[in-house]
Amino acid sequence: MAILELALLRLKPGVSIDATLPNLRFAEKAMQQSAGAGHAFYYYQQVEDPTLIYIVGSWPSVAYHYDVFIPSAENKQALELMKDQMGVEWLIHVDVDPKSIQPGLDTPMIAIARHFIKDGEPKELFDTTFASSKPPLIDATEGKLVGGWRLDKELDGGRDEWVLFTGWGSLEDHATFGNSEEFKRYAKIRDHLASFEVRHAQLLTL
Repeated sequence: MAILELALLRLKPGVSIDATLPNLRFAEKAMQQSAGAGHAFYYYQQVEDPTLIYIVGSWPSVAYHYDVFIPSAENKQALELMKDQMGVEWLIHVDVDPKSIQPGLDTPMIAIARHFIKDGEPKELFDTTFASSKPPLIDATEGKLVGGWRLDKELDGGRDEWVLFTGWGSLEDHATFGNSEEFKRYAKIRDHLASFEVRHAQLLTL
């Protein structure tokens, strides 16, 4: 099964998103041609900070991305084109079927949540709590959510990380859920977390 790439790019000071579009298109084409038929790549612009751009894409495997595409001439050319426009903040791979999220869960925006599990906490405990606590989230998102475990945690200290994508109509819709009584049931997952972060993003049309 294909695996999901989630990466975050940051525009350099003074660079507009419009100026980057030709090079983003070049990079998208290079990634798609390398990954092959059935693999797609999308960009999302963060709502909270529009200078941040997410790559959400599909690869045959983590090894293929790191060992075949990243050292390739096409990737090096894309990085050269964009070096004065943006840089990579971070890059992870997630055990999620990429087709289940793209593009954008058919919603105006998605929330991208990274859940960092406490050291020594078995993943199974989080899985159990999430399964019992998620019904209110399913109702709030009308079932538009998908999540999975990070596959390359050893590259970043070895801490387990659960990544969750949810679809929302607006920031206000998500905030309303976060302030609701129903959220208190879902918030039980926090018992297993060292930290977490949630940001929102909208599909970027190239």
